[in-house]
Amino acid sequence: MYFKHEIQLPVQIPPIPFIHVVGRLNKHEDRNNSTLEIEYINQNGSPYGITIFPEKSKVQLDELDSSAQIFTLKDGSKAGYITKPPHFKVINHFYFEKNGWQYLFRVHPEVSNVISPELLVKIADSIK
Repeated sequence: MYFKHEIQLPVQIPPIPFIHVVGRLNKHEDRNNSTLEIEYINQNGSPYGITIFPEKSKVQLDELDSSAQIFTLKDGSKAGYITKPPHFKVINHFYFEKNGWQYLFRVHPEVSNVISPELLVKIADSIK
């Protein structure tokens, strides 16, 4: 067990037909800066992914963007959603902390009409 702390994944996933789910552990000499990445792939590429960091990571998710839309999860914790104008083709991000981990959901703009921030809240809440 690399992180020596159990990682909980969301039970709920977006309603998009995925053909592959792949994971990758990015080891860093300082375990607090290592990440677990999970990519959900469909026939058009990778429209959705999750990156998980230890809470002790140097990544300050709440400082990613001061213009983030803020949501409240069922446990009372806060989550942020960052979106860019569609013509930039930049991935949208939804981030929060739970159970000692920092979670960063990545959503491609082409599927943001299906994977809405409200759905991402439900997905985040499915992590026990």
